[in-house]
Amino acid sequence: MKKYLFIKISNNNQASTDFHIDISVMRDPRLRISTLKSQYKKFKINPKNIEFKEAWYYFNLDFSFYCIDSAEFETYADAKDHCLDLYDREYTRMNFAE
Repeated sequence: MKKYLFIKISNNNQASTDFHIDISVMRDPRLRISTLKSQYKKFKINPKNIEFKEAWYYFNLDFSFYCIDSAEFETYADAKDHCLDLYDREYTRMNFAE
């Protein structure tokens, strides 16, 4: 079983509705964000050869990130299912008055 980190990346101007949860096996969320930023710089130079990742959208904004959960899963598909649950949980937590 692999240990997965779930990193919430959010737009600080609309944190309750504008966020992304990234799944990583890296031990440190700062390393994952650094890797994503490096990939984004390469994408900006040559966008035809690299598929756009949703997390890159936040690098042009006032953004923040933190690890919201970590857990062990047998497969990446199981981690993705957990990530969907985290999206629901975070949205509900941030928008409880609606």
